[in-house]
Amino acid sequence: MSITAQFALDSYRAAQHGEPQLPAPGSYDRGLLEELRDAPRVPVRKPHGRLLTRLLRGRVA
Repeated sequence: MSITAQFALDSYRAAQHGEPQLPAPGSYDRGLLEELRDAPRVPVRKPHGRLLTRLLRGRVA
């Protein structure tokens, strides 16, 4: 079942039960992308020590 068909079915069921209609698929995508763009980035820490570096690179048996 496609997203559009599922949305139509859910909207029909909500109307039959007197519940509020669900938002259309993709209606919040733009706001979400703007939030992700504006979110502060967490700095990446470098590993300390040779053993940890080798473990992360998969060189330790």
